[in-house]
Amino acid sequence: MMVYICVGGVRQETLQCLVFLYISSETRITLGRLRGSNTDLTTSVSLRGEGESMTIKVLYIDDEKTMADVMKALLEKNEDISVEISLAADEALSRIRDDGFDVIVANYQMPKMDGIELLKAIRGEGNDIPFILLTDRGKENVAIQALNQGADFYAQKSVDTPRMISELSNMILQSYETVVAERSRAELWERYERLAQAIPDLIWRVLIKPEIKVEYMNPASFDWVGYTPEEFYSDAELLFKCIHPEDAAKLRHAFASAEEFKQPLTLRWVKKDGTVLWVEDRWGFIKDESGDVVMIEGVSRNVTERVNNEQALRQANKKLELMTHLIKHDTFNQLNTIIGYADLARKGDPEMVKKANDRIVTASKIIMMQLEFSSSYQETVSGVPVWTSLREVIDSSILAMQKPDVEFVISVNDIEIRSDYALDRVFRNLIEDSITHGGHISMISIECIESDVGYDIIYADNGIGVPLDEKERIFERGFGTGTGYGLFLSREILNVSGMTIKEDGVPGKGARFVIHIPKDACKVSLKAGQ
Repeated sequence: MMVYICVGGVRQETLQCLVFLYISSETRITLGRLRGSNTDLTTSVSLRGEGESMTIKVLYIDDEKTMADVMKALLEKNEDISVEISLAADEALSRIRDDGFDVIVANYQMPKMDGIELLKAIRGEGNDIPFILLTDRGKENVAIQALNQGADFYAQKSVDTPRMISELSNMILQSYETVVAERSRAELWERYERLAQAIPDLIWRVLIKPEIKVEYMNPASFDWVGYTPEEFYSDAELLFKCIHPEDAAKLRHAFASAEEFKQPLTLRWVKKDGTVLWVEDRWGFIKDESGDVVMIEGVSRNVTERVNNEQALRQANKKLELMTHLIKHDTFNQLNTIIGYADLARKGDPEMVKKANDRIVTASKIIMMQLEFSSSYQETVSGVPVWTSLREVIDSSILAMQKPDVEFVISVNDIEIRSDYALDRVFRNLIEDSITHGGHISMISIECIESDVGYDIIYADNGIGVPLDEKERIFERGFGTGTGYGLFLSREILNVSGMTIKEDGVPGKGARFVIHIPKDACKVSLKAGQ
């Protein structure tokens, strides 16, 4: 039997055929979960998974009540679809605002407000609810107009009722699934954004073809380099400006041949204030259909402290190797001295025996001092640098020296210094040097001065000072009337952590030592921030 159907202005005999089709149908319509945009809209499968409960709430709008009732009945043959009816566009507009429908299906020809005008009103309110427009055949211009106004689908009325209902049902399901997918993507992106904003690592996405463009940078960029994500979006070259000049070419090469860099890439970044960071980048690649890498996504982690520790350990090992050779050489010299004088003592000359005994004792003491120095030096350069409170180090050094007759005037910032545990030995050696070689000192002052490149610690006493020709020699190993190791060790301890020390006092007016701490080796104490 041929059934002729015309939704809106429908003939009575056609309605009878539709009702008969609905009542006599032995097969329920079940439509499938759509896979992509090329789905055949006539295919009948199900959106409902095993054990799932899901109903799509549809508002069907048509001024013909009988026809609307029939369409509701036919569409609800699909167990995933629930239909409510509105007989006027203005009434429908109010219900759309309040009732939370999932999909709108509207007839084009209606009095007062047609389907296109209703669509314009809905979109004008900023509502992007899926909208399907029903039109008569031969109304392609109306369909184009509807799509231009933001309709998701248009369905043509057909004499093939089962096919028309199947296509319309699939349009409803596909529209709903698209909305669900978009909401899921939006929720995932929102969670991703919250996570990206909370973690201290830098998360980024860079388009590398057809041109380099920063597409995403999390807010950590400001803490890292002093630039906001928006600044990176507006100027892609800023990404390379933040890379150390010696490493910028490495980054450009990495972008040009991304496949070669499957291992983490370590680069130096330069902050807006000039501070250098060591950064480890881990990448993932996005390819186009031809297999070319067009985008790189990555996570960058600040590994400055790790790199500094590795460099300090390499430097310490190098110094230990050098010191081993020096101690070995000096010990052999003293042993040869002992052997030589022991041989002379065997001749029995009393004067020579006494001289030999004195030299053997002296050489033995030198060997003992060298062994003790070697042990102290190894402890000094083998420690891994840690953040230490400057004030606590100074206070513990003063307490260890126990010199109640000397006034200490301390004026230091509440900062932490990145150094090894032997930092307090530097101040103990300076205090001991002042007491031993400064004459009758009565005051020692220690102050900390901030500069653009870090901090300077000024240590000064009111003793006799250091002669001009000895200002550098006092740091040589073995120089002086004592062991000659104190200031030498102090310089070595500081050098391991990238610090320097010099003496620039005025002879006769007291010693003055300046310890320079680079900016990356000092920071404001957390206690100060609290």
